[in-house]
Amino acid sequence: MTEQTELPLDLHADYGWFHIMKPRLVGGLIGEIGETAWAVYTIIKAHADHRTGRSDPSQERIGELIGKSAETVSRATKVLIEHDLLKQTKKGRHKEYQLLESAPLIDRKSGSPEGSADFDYVPQEFANQLRALKAFIQEGAPLGSGMTLNLTVNLVQQRDHGTVNLQTVQLSPDLVNRDDMRELTRRLRMLSL
Repeated sequence: MTEQTELPLDLHADYGWFHIMKPRLVGGLIGEIGETAWAVYTIIKAHADHRTGRSDPSQERIGELIGKSAETVSRATKVLIEHDLLKQTKKGRHKEYQLLESAPLIDRKSGSPEGSADFDYVPQEFANQLRALKAFIQEGAPLGSGMTLNLTVNLVQQRDHGTVNLQTVQLSPDLVNRDDMRELTRRLRMLSL
C-alpha cells in the first residue's frame, strides 16, 4: 500500500472561453481580412469583459501575443473597424474596443441572405441576445435592446420595364417594438425570413 502525501498546492485553473459565430469562420471572413487581423480580433475578444464586452489590451500587448509589432496591430485594427467587427474609442491614453456581432438572416426557402441582426458582443448576454433574435423571427416577440436588424428588401417597380430597386431597411429595437410598426415588422418578416 502506497502512502499519499498532501502537497501544499494552491492552484487555479484558467479555463476562460469566448464565442465565435460559425458564419465568421465558414463565410470566408479570415481570407477577406487576413490572418493577422483575425489574430488581433481573437486576442481582443479573449480580453473582453464578461459583463460589458469591452476590451482594452494595449496594441503592444496584442503584438506580443501574436508576434507582431504594435504598428501591424494598429493596421489590423483598422481593417477590423472597416469590416464592422469592432468599434474603437479612446480611454485616456489607451484604446478601448467593443466587438460587434452579426448574425446573417437567411431566407428559409431560397437560402439567400436577406440581411443581418447586428449587436454588441457582451459575453454574459450573448445567449440571451440569440434567444431574443430567434423569438423575434419565430414569434414576433420584442427584439432585445442593443440589437439592430438590417433587412435587404427587394422592391420591384411595375413600370419602367420591371426595374428592381434594392433598399436596406434598418430596424432598431425601439422602432420594431412600437405598436404602429408591428404590422410592418410582421410583413417584413414574411418577406425576408
